Amino acid sequence: MQSQGLPGRWNGPAAALAHPYALPTGDVVNRGVVLGLSVLLGLGAALAGKQEGMEFYNKGQYEQALAELKDSVLGNDGDPEAQTLLGMMYLKGQGTEKDTVLATYWFQEAARQGNATAERTLGEMYLAGNGLPQDDYQAAYWTQQAADLGDAPAQVTLGKLRLDGRGVERDAHEAFRLFSLAAGHDDADAQYQLAQLYERGEGTAADREQALRWYRAASAGGLKAAAEALQRLSPATAPAPVVLQPRNPSVPASPLVTSAAPTVKKKRIALLIADQNYQDASLDLSGPINDARLIQASLVKAGFTVTVKTNLTLVQMNRDISSFLAGVDGNTVSLLYYSGHGVEIGGANYLIPADFQMRRGLTATEAVAQSVDIAAFYARMPAQAEGSLNITILDACRDNPFKSRGLKGLGDGRDGLKTIGLTGGNGDGTVETFTAYAAASGQVAQDGVQNGPYATALAQQMTVPGQVLEVMFRNVRQEVARRTANQQIPTSYANISSEFIFVPSK
Repeated sequence: MQSQGLPGRWNGPAAALAHPYALPTGDVVNRGVVLGLSVLLGLGAALAGKQEGMEFYNKGQYEQALAELKDSVLGNDGDPEAQTLLGMMYLKGQGTEKDTVLATYWFQEAARQGNATAERTLGEMYLAGNGLPQDDYQAAYWTQQAADLGDAPAQVTLGKLRLDGRGVERDAHEAFRLFSLAAGHDDADAQYQLAQLYERGEGTAADREQALRWYRAASAGGLKAAAEALQRLSPATAPAPVVLQPRNPSVPASPLVTSAAPTVKKKRIALLIADQNYQDASLDLSGPINDARLIQASLVKAGFTVTVKTNLTLVQMNRDISSFLAGVDGNTVSLLYYSGHGVEIGGANYLIPADFQMRRGLTATEAVAQSVDIAAFYARMPAQAEGSLNITILDACRDNPFKSRGLKGLGDGRDGLKTIGLTGGNGDGTVETFTAYAAASGQVAQDGVQNGPYATALAQQMTVPGQVLEVMFRNVRQEVARRTANQQIPTSYANISSEFIFVPSK
């Protein structure tokens, strides 16, 4: 689902002059105006401006904060944190008149760079009809983006949308998963929602002790409704809520910390496929093999047993992926990385093997017959895979090789793959999946001199100690967006209930 543009309030250059620091996107005003203004105004101290702006904001000196943040967002290629705070100030009318149009613009700019707070706020605006048309589907879309990045408030909101079936399919099991993740952030609302599900037996088995446990946690977080629930369930025996000291707002909560019992360490296996040299030379790429080797080195450091395959034909690719997934059981974390060409055909994603026969007039049916449907493998995962975690990373959102060949019936004509989540087994969540794409739908993954920006960021983040999966990919997303000036923004989709860390904290 694509985000909507700004309301039709802008009037070209006249609006730009009226709001010289806040310019709309799209074809209404040329984004080059922003760069031009940056040069003319000589904004060379962007980072200092951001820091000073935040300091002024924390002191309640909003007008000074607004001035510093305006400089920062122009002079630092659009710092997403500064953009988000600027959006908040326009939304709340801090240091300026309330302006939901400018707020929306800056939130959209920050969201393009993977800022979870901006994405969540856009969702909230759509949900409430605050400055944007009330739209449950847009609300669910933006909230999902933030939730996938590990944003606890977004996970709570998305869980509620899942329970109500607003903008998304009603799914109590998914709501339970989302509340569980957010509860690990010490989010009192999430803990309360989790307790209610345990009490009702909705989305999980009814469990009075678990309900009491999470009501206590939410009550300790200051939620009055949780304290009342404790009295209702056990008026004589419920222990008094623990009074916690206020959290230090400068110390962030540990990401996605769960209170589940320690789990047995799972075996880690990885299959890396790099198709670079195609039989049709017009399809040749320069970076996949280097990228795969770079990822291999990081995975070995993270304890994976890694197999690398290069330039696979259709038969070889089908055989090797089938063999790899056949070795997955409930005690396995599997990772499949593919670097090469990929394309969307008829709403499904296909990987292009090295022996693909390109010819003018090729139909969609003929193309599918020569390609690998990666989703089909996960849909057929065996019963023994229950309890496994399966990570799929597709660095295949490169230029669409069919685009200039006059081929018929190949999706919607966008570049690369359609970014969708892969589901394992029967889709009931017993086989957990995490799907990552090097670029969003319609974008092209770039190649670097030695390695592409996505592989470079991914390899670096994989070896950072203590990062849970969702946080790691959020950092990859932000780094790639920064390196490519927002021309490439990775995306990911999570269907998991447990946390996974590549390299434990030291």
